[in-house]
Amino acid sequence: MELYGKKYQFVAVGTGTSPPTPSRGGRVIILTFRPNSGSKFDVRRRFQVLCSEPVRSLAPYGNNSLVYCSGNKLYLKALNIETKKLDLVAEAKLRSPAVYISVKEPFIYLSCAQDSVLVVKFDDGKLVECFSDEVARNGFHHTNLLKDLIIATDKNYSVIGLWQPQNNCAFQSLGTVFEAELKSSVSRVRRGFCRPPWVPRDRLLPGVISDHENIIAAGVDGSFYQLTVINQKALQLLRTIHDVFHGGLMGMDEILHSAKPDPRKAHVDGDVLASVVELGPHWLKEAVTTAEERHPFAAFGGDKFAVLAREVLQLSDEEDVDLCEAVLKWMDELVNDAVL
Repeated sequence: MELYGKKYQFVAVGTGTSPPTPSRGGRVIILTFRPNSGSKFDVRRRFQVLCSEPVRSLAPYGNNSLVYCSGNKLYLKALNIETKKLDLVAEAKLRSPAVYISVKEPFIYLSCAQDSVLVVKFDDGKLVECFSDEVARNGFHHTNLLKDLIIATDKNYSVIGLWQPQNNCAFQSLGTVFEAELKSSVSRVRRGFCRPPWVPRDRLLPGVISDHENIIAAGVDGSFYQLTVINQKALQLLRTIHDVFHGGLMGMDEILHSAKPDPRKAHVDGDVLASVVELGPHWLKEAVTTAEERHPFAAFGGDKFAVLAREVLQLSDEEDVDLCEAVLKWMDELVNDAVL
């Protein structure tokens, strides 16, 4: 927060009693930490807001404001420098409690208990709903990956990619780009550098849509997952290799070019890709040849393996390389891009 032109570091805590009592259901507490003698710190309570229901989530907004959810209501409060209190700026009623909040001004992103992701905007003194997931899910967590791409999780083991429309003149649905089902519900998604020291931090593999950071998801059972967002051609190549490994083809033309592609087919299991890498280039070459002979139009989305592999790996026709070895090397780097 910023007071009298100076910036101060605070810790905001949301609390709640279970079950809530008539006099006190929850609190928002603002704490400060000051070092004392030795290596210890003094903890001081600076501000407190009493709430009728438990505070389930909160996040800073701007330089001196706080947004939090208590019960089924979302509150935006700003620090009044003169009274040293948090004054109410705006509030909005939600359909279900927000279990996680993030802010990317002017938007406020909420993972709601029954409505997945809800995007709210502070506009003209009001909190206005702008976007919502088109499917009602029991939301758990979310993170903004790209400018308009949100990765959300729910308590039913799903990881969902949601596309936020750029035009927010009216309430709209977030488009579902992909949906993957993992072995555990993901409680947190974080971005950072988890590569081994000999791998450049700024490495960006062909076909990957993101910046140079790794995307790591933490499951409620203690497991960790590496997530990678890829482009359509890379999906086309990996998904078909995935299906060939399982002894069939899913028909990539239908997946990629239908009027409304199935988001559940826009996901590739990295464990399967790791198994393909272990089988080696000889197996891949035989599997590709068999697939193209049996399904000349469906295999690899109608493209020949050589054409698609060169396009994904950004190889020219003049480059004389073993494509199966090159594809396996690329797949190995994809599935082992982070050290977990």
